[in-house]
Amino acid sequence: MILKSLTLENFRQFRGEQFVEFAAGGATGQNITVVLGENGRGKTGLYRALMFCLYGESVLVQDEGTSRDELYLVNKSAVADLGPGESVAARVRVEFSHHGQPYEITRWIRGIRQGDRQIEQIDRVELRTQDANGNAVLVDNPREVLEAVDRVLDRRVREYFLFDGERIEHLTRASASQRVEVQKGIRCLLNIDDLEKAIRVTKRLRDALNSELQEVSQGDYARVNAALGEIEDQLAANRDTQESLVEQIAAAETQLSHLRSQQEAHEHIGAMARERNGLDARRTQLKDEAKDMLQAMKEQVGPSAVLLAGNLVSSTFAEVDSRRRAGEIPSALRKDLIEKIIEDRVCICHRDVVPGTDAFDAIIEWKNRTVDEAVENSAMELWRFLSGLTDRFDSVRAFLETTVQKYAEIKNEIESLSARIESLDEAIGDRERADGTDLQRLIDDTIRDLGRYESDLAAAQTAKDDLEGRKRELQAERDEIERKQTVRSELDKRVRLAVQTHEALVEVRDEFTQEMKDRLSTAASEHFALLLDDDGRRMLRQIVVQDDYSLQVLDPWGRPFLANISAGQRQIVSISFILALAEAAASSDVFEMPLFTDTPFGRLSWQHRENLIKEIPDEAAQWILLATDTEIGRREASLMLSEGRWGQLHVLEPQGDGSTRISHYPVEQALSLLANQEAGA
Repeated sequence: MILKSLTLENFRQFRGEQFVEFAAGGATGQNITVVLGENGRGKTGLYRALMFCLYGESVLVQDEGTSRDELYLVNKSAVADLGPGESVAARVRVEFSHHGQPYEITRWIRGIRQGDRQIEQIDRVELRTQDANGNAVLVDNPREVLEAVDRVLDRRVREYFLFDGERIEHLTRASASQRVEVQKGIRCLLNIDDLEKAIRVTKRLRDALNSELQEVSQGDYARVNAALGEIEDQLAANRDTQESLVEQIAAAETQLSHLRSQQEAHEHIGAMARERNGLDARRTQLKDEAKDMLQAMKEQVGPSAVLLAGNLVSSTFAEVDSRRRAGEIPSALRKDLIEKIIEDRVCICHRDVVPGTDAFDAIIEWKNRTVDEAVENSAMELWRFLSGLTDRFDSVRAFLETTVQKYAEIKNEIESLSARIESLDEAIGDRERADGTDLQRLIDDTIRDLGRYESDLAAAQTAKDDLEGRKRELQAERDEIERKQTVRSELDKRVRLAVQTHEALVEVRDEFTQEMKDRLSTAASEHFALLLDDDGRRMLRQIVVQDDYSLQVLDPWGRPFLANISAGQRQIVSISFILALAEAAASSDVFEMPLFTDTPFGRLSWQHRENLIKEIPDEAAQWILLATDTEIGRREASLMLSEGRWGQLHVLEPQGDGSTRISHYPVEQALSLLANQEAGA
């Protein structure tokens, strides 16, 4: 999909007809479009217009918790000018191409004034395209239009091409909402709906055949088959329970965030609530750091044990090393050579060696100074081992001292934060106003629910592990019974075939999922390395998608480090993963899909912004940035101009009636339009 233009009429903030043209790359290579506007001027409205036109949807991810009655698509001032019962049409048209084929979609919605209320009705939709022979085609059936759009950009993965700051924020949270987002993206990319359906069908077939087999089976074989059937049912129920709990956890986290936002806005308790929420965020970060440190200390238990024998190791090494330096280990002469000289009484220079002479006595002294070859080899091996061991003393000791001290400091800070949070909770909850008290009670209830859900999820995972262990035992027992009784009935063969088919399909799904996790980890790590600043490259090595679908960042030594990275680095983690998802879905190095990015630079440092500006235009067919002038200032504009990839600039300008006008400017005028961030700092 290559976006060409977006036309709006009476949609959201845009009264009358407004137009946006997108830089489409092509021969010029200019594929960056920038839409500048202050908050509330309609940047997200453009994103919403695109979603509405393509899919007929008016609700976005960030609308969660907002009443549908508050989301108006038709320009409110245009409706306010109507008489009672009159209506006005809002229209959005998107022009794009896909693999060279042109598309034009127009969708209408009608706004009706009913007293003081604004009522909206979806009107109609039209798709204009061409058939294989180049003939014009008009489609006006909503279902057929949606099917055509899905063939270009499937609804399930659109949010990983068309994403906003809310999605970036979800992916930076080390929480259930993060795992839900990652799992959703991977499952959409796998496109395994048919496979999941086949798994469900084979399960039903297996259960039916098992029931039939149990009716004709007797003894241990029937018992084992019945037990396996029960285990499978319990595992299926367990999977459903875990999925439900993860969704409940994500919903509770969202509810908690919403309630705390309300609490912060409360005029009487706002300051205390903001302080409490800031302290809670800091405590969560410290708990993650403490968890990682504790794991790191556990991993050093073995190497640290050598410090207990430090004095003995040092003294033993000193003794062996002094012998080595003196030439005693290894000895300068071989013992077997000296013994042959004494036995033959002839030196290697062919002179006689006679007992009682000085030469004979010297040879005897040399013999006494030598040791067996095996002893010498063991001594040298001991010297080498002790040498390496003593070299590690300082590093192990330094690691333990700094880590233990830091761990203690973190635990003390967590205790202090907890005490202050408890004090603030009491103060907030004891306010005389009922709404403040009710908010705190709702927050407390949500926190308790969240803890219960997380506890139930951990218990469900433990139960799953136990069930799978019992399943393996029963399968082994059944195999042994079959071997002894040679159960080979036709019905049994059908049961076994159904079981094996079901298990094979599950294995294929699991292997396919793991393959995609590995692929996304590799791709995200590659993007991560390109987008990170110099400090980040020294501290961080790769992004991994873990078994529970959470994202983790590893340091150069393979240790978890996500809890310690900055807010800007967290954004780079999210953007790297989103780019990996988009790349995997497009199945090409440069994906022919637009990256439609709302609030792209948030809390990013200059070097992170510089890396994004330089790298993303080479990896995506189009990059559309919706930003304020605090995100894209003269410095960013100068870099985009020097790179030669910036093709379109639109500015959202406020009008007297509260609406917004979209004004187009040549990109060469960008520097004169933008505030100088550095001068204002």
